[in-house]
Amino acid sequence: MKLAFWKKSKEEKPVVRADDTVADGEAKEDVAPPPPTAAENIEILRELLKQLTAEQAPNSQDVKFLRSAFSKATSTVLADPALVTEETFKAFADYAVTVKDKELRQEAFSALGRLTSRNASYSDIGIPLLTTAIDDTSAEVRSSALNALVDTGKTNAGHAAKIVDILVNVATSAKLEVREGAIGGLTTLALKYEVHADKALEVLTAALAKNPSKDVSQSYTGRNRAAHCLGQIGLAFPAKIDAAIKGLTPGLKDADIFVQYRTIASFVELGRKDETKIDGIVEKLKAAKEDAIYIVNAKLDSAISTLRPPAKPVKTPEEIETEHAHEEAKLKAQAEAQAKADEAVRQKAEAEAQKKQRHDGIRLLANKLPGIQLK
Repeated sequence: MKLAFWKKSKEEKPVVRADDTVADGEAKEDVAPPPPTAAENIEILRELLKQLTAEQAPNSQDVKFLRSAFSKATSTVLADPALVTEETFKAFADYAVTVKDKELRQEAFSALGRLTSRNASYSDIGIPLLTTAIDDTSAEVRSSALNALVDTGKTNAGHAAKIVDILVNVATSAKLEVREGAIGGLTTLALKYEVHADKALEVLTAALAKNPSKDVSQSYTGRNRAAHCLGQIGLAFPAKIDAAIKGLTPGLKDADIFVQYRTIASFVELGRKDETKIDGIVEKLKAAKEDAIYIVNAKLDSAISTLRPPAKPVKTPEEIETEHAHEEAKLKAQAEAQAKADEAVRQKAEAEAQKKQRHDGIRLLANKLPGIQLK
């Protein structure tokens, strides 16, 4: 007996494997091609980057498309170290220095930086290009280049000295984000490699010592960051704490109260780190009070009391005896108050018990009568 639902679909086709033999005249099923080899992927990447480089004047819609294509190229090569050859690296470098759109250029240098930091053998190609990008017309590109150089120094100790020298050279740039990026980068590399701490301290000291002119372009943020970074290096390396204290001193007289605040905070941190430096630090904080405005004076007083808490006054025997008498009187008063409260509670409980007894008698008599029983 055949069941009605047991019918073979007309669309059903036999599964054909790649190694199945097929008779003459019969169609063979399509088989997915094997994935590209590493060599083929390298050629694809080079051709893709070459075509991306040729796109010189994209509009906003083009930028979105090109960013997607470049992002795929970047993720592919970063995911497979075998694809990072000299040819591939140069293709990324050519794209970075050729692309005109600032958004695409920023991503290109960011990718070049990641490749450089992960592949020390190509640093001789990547580092000079990233250094050149510090002078780019786009602030985003300049920041990306600085970050990439710092990352390269962190991951490749052999190139750290070269990158420190680059950061020292640009630390006096007219561009704010370059100055601050150099200060931050020098501090990062100094904290990782103590051998570079002296150069970082020299730059940070000079940055904090600069009194701002009336030009509003002289932002306080760079000096504020320098005050913070001086403290961090002093905290990290006991041998550098004296240099950090010396470098911080001008910040107490800075024209901006936020820089003064940050300087005071760094001094407190250093004093807590090394108690032998507290006396010298406190003297500097006291000297700064002479010309400080009220709110800075309050900050200085707080810092001084933190580092050197006022001594507790010594009490005379008479004062101690008086305190003891007051304490005994206080305890006696508390005990009397507690006794009164306990007596009040007892009396209340007794009254409640008597009332219950009376009510029980009333209920008993009432329930002897016919009708509804009282509960």
